[in-house]
Amino acid sequence: PRQPRLLGNAPQFGEAARHVAQRRGAESQATGTDPAARGVELVTGRVATAGELNVIRDHFTAERERFSHDEAAARELLDVGDSVPDANLPLADYAAWTSVARLLLNLDEFVTKE
Repeated sequence: PRQPRLLGNAPQFGEAARHVAQRRGAESQATGTDPAARGVELVTGRVATAGELNVIRDHFTAERERFSHDEAAARELLDVGDSVPDANLPLADYAAWTSVARLLLNLDEFVTKE
């Protein structure tokens, strides 16, 4: 129970999520792949199920809506870690995909090795 809280609050975790979001965007745009599917593949190394993709898309939509109305929250999420966020990306989308990446990085299959 404490593991997700510890991971979620670590600056390295937030920065990693931001980089997953950036890479997901660049790669899905370059190849024409579904950005939600590419995010799952980057984090887990496997193809996402239809149900997983629906959850991810719903989460992205809700987060994009939230961040489009709260720029300060978007900047707070993105301004974590030592590397500088990509200023060329649309702020609300960038923050929403970072939130999705945080969700994916919290998956048990990412955190634990079986």
